[in-house]
Amino acid sequence: MTARRLAISVAVLTALASGAYVFLYLYRWEWNRALIAGVVFIAAEMALFGIAILDRLRKFDRRLDTIERLDNERVLSRIKEAAPQDRRHFAWLTDVDGPGVFVPVLMGAGVVISALAWGIEKLARRTGGPVLERRLADRLSPIALPERSDQAAGPEFSRRKPVVRVAQQLLLAAVLVAGVLALAGATQNRPDEIRDGTSSIVSLDVFTSSGAGTASAAERLWQSCAGTVPSRAERDAIEVSSGTAVSLRLSPALGINGERRLRGCLEDATLDKVQAAVRRVEPLRP
Repeated sequence: MTARRLAISVAVLTALASGAYVFLYLYRWEWNRALIAGVVFIAAEMALFGIAILDRLRKFDRRLDTIERLDNERVLSRIKEAAPQDRRHFAWLTDVDGPGVFVPVLMGAGVVISALAWGIEKLARRTGGPVLERRLADRLSPIALPERSDQAAGPEFSRRKPVVRVAQQLLLAAVLVAGVLALAGATQNRPDEIRDGTSSIVSLDVFTSSGAGTASAAERLWQSCAGTVPSRAERDAIEVSSGTAVSLRLSPALGINGERRLRGCLEDATLDKVQAAVRRVEPLRP
């Protein structure tokens, strides 16, 4: 497994796990933990976006190199096709049957100079032609017309039928809407039925290292979470049974929604050096 695939796998697993915990903590009314899980989810999502963007940029860079190379070769081939045919300079020298050939032969120096010029001209054409054509092709490639080919063509469009794509998009939208509605229903602050003459016993373990007593820490927890229960619910008593075990008696009894909100607030409280774990919430009837 390459480093890229390993990074993608870790990011995907992190995003899935943190996203699931976001929904779980929101359902439990544990807002601080939901925020932390949400930050981790966004970080994993940004990592996936970064990996995808870098991958697309690398593919785009390779595609540009391929297109530039193909364009240069295509322009160079067209330049070679349009190049004029080589002219036969000093062709009269090869005509040994003509009488004009004897004139430069007799002139001696003219023969030597002509032959030297002919050799230099041939050498220049052999060495300078390809270089000049290559430079001309490089200069003309930016304005060359694009040509459809398998290698230089852009990304292939999906060949799936439009009906299938629309059905998939509608299904995805329906799943997203259902998830949002379910989450909204689970986190909505619905009122519970108030039953007079009833009470609820909240049993929890309170851990503190601030030097204050367990009862004082439990009182601070209740004050920070009292807003999550109905306004009529009042704390009747706080009892410390042994060590860290604390019992809160609330009247009237809490409903399902109030119990879930209070449990989530007590376990998710951010008080300094105070933590709590709710063991159970039981109704107490007279």
